[in-house]
Amino acid sequence: MGLIDLPAELLESIINFIIPEKWKYYSKERWVLNLRLLCKSFNHIVSHCAFHKLDIDAKNINGQTPLWWAAARGHESIVKLLLEKRAELESKDKYGQTPLSRAAANGHMVMVKLLIEKGAELESRDRNCRTPLWWAVGKGHEAMVKLLLEKGAELEPKSRYGRTPLSKAASNGHEALVKLLLEKGAKLESKSIYGRTPLWWAAACEHEAMVKLLIEKGAELDSKAEFFGRTPLSWAAAKGHEAMVKLLLENGAELDSKSKYGMTPLLMAAEKGHEAVVKLLLQKGAELESKERGGGTPLSWAAANGHGAVVKLLLEKGAELESKDGDGRTPLSRATENLHEEVVELLLEKGAEESH
Repeated sequence: MGLIDLPAELLESIINFIIPEKWKYYSKERWVLNLRLLCKSFNHIVSHCAFHKLDIDAKNINGQTPLWWAAARGHESIVKLLLEKRAELESKDKYGQTPLSRAAANGHMVMVKLLIEKGAELESRDRNCRTPLWWAVGKGHEAMVKLLLEKGAELEPKSRYGRTPLSKAASNGHEALVKLLLEKGAKLESKSIYGRTPLWWAAACEHEAMVKLLIEKGAELDSKAEFFGRTPLSWAAAKGHEAMVKLLLENGAELDSKSKYGMTPLLMAAEKGHEAVVKLLLQKGAELESKERGGGTPLSWAAANGHGAVVKLLLEKGAELESKDGDGRTPLSRATENLHEEVVELLLEKGAEESH
């Protein structure tokens, strides 16, 4: 007697014995159908179970159906069988992903073609408004992206936060995909709801080759993002990405661009203690005494945060030892307030005046 000849109840018992308790998201009767869908060699069991009045669209705790899983794993024959049994083509998991969306994300070309032929919604959106194309781009599947575009997928569907596929490809460093999307007409300066462009994302994620490519295509170097108005250079400086700072400057980025609060790249680098970036910016001619909206200078911010090496470097370059911010605080008073003893000693050695 083969497995196909076993009663459904016995199959349930076998699966009950094999599967760990923590995996039992389904009721017993649903396990017979759902678990076996994951294996190519159990087509006959799927067919057998389908005639035992089991729920063909049963969902696990994540809202995933047998069709969803079979599509996600690329099991073509099982998907065909389930569709013949009228499984729900557009069933969504709890994140809003359809079988087509998941198959596209996993790079299953044959599966995607099959689902589209069967009428799957090309522009279905998940909980974060991401389409199958958006997912394919996010996972770096170039051939899949080409296929979906050939089938008529929208080129620039925006996610919940306003990010386009081009933006995602840029942040992931997928050069071939960026070239493809641009060739198809994707907007170079598309912005998320926070004002971040593809170039901004590429710079923030340290993809130098991508930044070069986008600049060659004419991307705006000094686009300001977020509510704070930071440029790609400002962000790179704040994160201490020396190579990126150098690349952006070599291509003409504004050296002393100011954020909404008056923070320049030098101020941000000094605030975070990125000595190498501070040195590079000063070599390029950055304003040593630039002040943010509250009146703080690079020296003041470096002292306030206890960055001794940066404080020493700024002083060597001639930074004003007694500069005062809008509240009358000097670099020494700020270092003292924050208990940075080594910086306090350094400033006193350099001649800073103690307040009384």
